[in-house]
Amino acid sequence: MSMTATTEGDDGYRRRQSEIYRMQETLLDTTQTAETAGAAERVQEADPDGQGAGVDSGELLEVVERHYGARRCALGTIRYEAARAGRLTGGAGAALPFPYEVGQQTVPVPLLPRMGTAAINRLVTVELSAEDLESALATGENARVRNRELWGVDVYTCDSDPLLVLVHCGVLDAELSGQGAGSGPRRRTPANRANPDCVTRGVSAAPSVRRGAYHFDVRAQLLMLPPLQRYASAERFGLQSREWNTLHDGLSYGLYEVTILLRDPTLRDVGGADQITKVDW
Repeated sequence: MSMTATTEGDDGYRRRQSEIYRMQETLLDTTQTAETAGAAERVQEADPDGQGAGVDSGELLEVVERHYGARRCALGTIRYEAARAGRLTGGAGAALPFPYEVGQQTVPVPLLPRMGTAAINRLVTVELSAEDLESALATGENARVRNRELWGVDVYTCDSDPLLVLVHCGVLDAELSGQGAGSGPRRRTPANRANPDCVTRGVSAAPSVRRGAYHFDVRAQLLMLPPLQRYASAERFGLQSREWNTLHDGLSYGLYEVTILLRDPTLRDVGGADQITKVDW
């Protein structure tokens, strides 16, 4: 799980990481001293909104804003790919080798490309189509989903699959159950300190889906965060994330903002050959 290339001053980076690790030791009660006794109870507890166990990532986000606040900007957009690594805006994912290797199919490469520490506190947008959601969650065609490649709670390892993060944070559950807006407090974007439920709606330019439960596309903004020395595990919305107990030298990320792009339902029962895309007057 090595994905980080250090691109800033080593001394400054080590100081910041040391502060983050000390903070995390306190939050997760890893020292088990009298000073930190009971911290685990504060860090992981049942959420009143039914979202399951949570991790208090507020202090981590505060440290990141303090040290990396001037960096906040968009790095680019990645089109979701189920079987290959993504590329930021303007590039195409690296093609799978031919002939296909069994190992490559069983353990696909992570979606997020390798990023250095210069990416910390910057935003990466991942675009997922309704077809991506349907093939991954309804038909089981996505190897990352089958392998449950998801490590962490609220803050996830950089090799965690963003589609699984959307499930784990309750974004897809809210849409499918019709309980998106106005359904009580939620924390679907826990990496956003100002608005931990920053989920909006729009209209997709893609044609409506004729079959399946997913009639919307998703645009998810991920906030890139420093690596942690431990990632917790929790079950949320029927999905158990994995625990990672050794030092992770790749970056982390969390959901920062989500836009649900609804497909036009008026075209749902109209075949592609019958849809008019251009009118001559």
